[in-house]
Amino acid sequence: MPDQPKSRNDLNAPVTKLCRTLEAHRRSPEGAIRSSVEFLQHFFPHDEAGATDRLFLHLPHEVRGPILAAWGIRGTKSAMRDTDEKVESVVHDALLAGDLEHRAFEDGLSVNILNEWVPLAHFWSFWRGGKQTKRSIARAFETAYELSLIDAKWFLDNIESKGGKVRGTDVLAEGLTKADLSEWVRRIHQQGDGSPKGILETLGWEKLVNQTSNDALLVAMDRMAEKLGLGAPVEVPAPSPSSVSISQALPPIEAPPLPEPSRPALKSEPKIPEAKGSAPGINPLRPPSKPPLGKKMRADSLPPEDDLDALLNSRLSDIPPLDKILGDKDFSQTSEERMDDVMIPIIDTEEPELETTATDALGNSPRSKKGKH
Repeated sequence: MPDQPKSRNDLNAPVTKLCRTLEAHRRSPEGAIRSSVEFLQHFFPHDEAGATDRLFLHLPHEVRGPILAAWGIRGTKSAMRDTDEKVESVVHDALLAGDLEHRAFEDGLSVNILNEWVPLAHFWSFWRGGKQTKRSIARAFETAYELSLIDAKWFLDNIESKGGKVRGTDVLAEGLTKADLSEWVRRIHQQGDGSPKGILETLGWEKLVNQTSNDALLVAMDRMAEKLGLGAPVEVPAPSPSSVSISQALPPIEAPPLPEPSRPALKSEPKIPEAKGSAPGINPLRPPSKPPLGKKMRADSLPPEDDLDALLNSRLSDIPPLDKILGDKDFSQTSEERMDDVMIPIIDTEEPELETTATDALGNSPRSKKGKH
């Protein structure tokens, strides 16, 4: 595969100077918003399966050859002739073998080499992806203002907060104390300059950045990058299969549905034996069941009228005559005793006594007849 053509950035151009200043500040202790490990992973992402070169393919042979030779991973003559694909392979092997580590990788690529050959939008995406601090934000705006990349009016027109509800000087005033506001207005009055430049310079970049929320400042910063051509999205290569995390590689595991809680089986009511001599299907110890309230029987479900009369007559014929039931009874007995004597023959005319093994619906044994022993 032929090497890609190399494009060189003008180191004297204002945008290139801005990027050089930000990268030099990032490598200082006070501006270290991204580490050398992040530098390596951004410009040369790799794992055991492979690597993606996003840096050396932009460097010409005469620039990258001495760098590889200085790291001791390639001879000078070979490094000067290596193709882009070969350089990617050599650097990848050195990283896996431990012959090259992240600090040496960053140190071997100076600020000037990085900003002279790597696309500036690519560098900006690396720098902007760091955890921005008040110092890094102030350095970006101050440098852009000094290089005339932005002016005071542009800044006040593009800074906003609360989703665009607060803009311009109102955003700056939000973070100032009453004393700061009084001092700000007093200095504007003294200088007699109420222009955007006078408003901005009387407050000063340091106080402006320190007293304004980062969210509002970053809105203006991203708009500045877009204005300068630095905000174009950088295509990030897809990770190799081995670099995908387990949670990404495996399909989601769905938990099996929980079984419905089992309900205990309802205990069936004990079956009460029917007394002998009773009509089929009728238990004399349990009251007949009643149909649900409000439920009417359908006329077509009733038996014919003639059948009802026959059924009633058959039941009445089973009842012995009253004189046979009463017989020679002593009516001096109590009403309870008389009822016992009357009801038992109705239930069982053949056997005078109720079986003592039967139980009523409450589980109590029936009383024995008095005077029958």
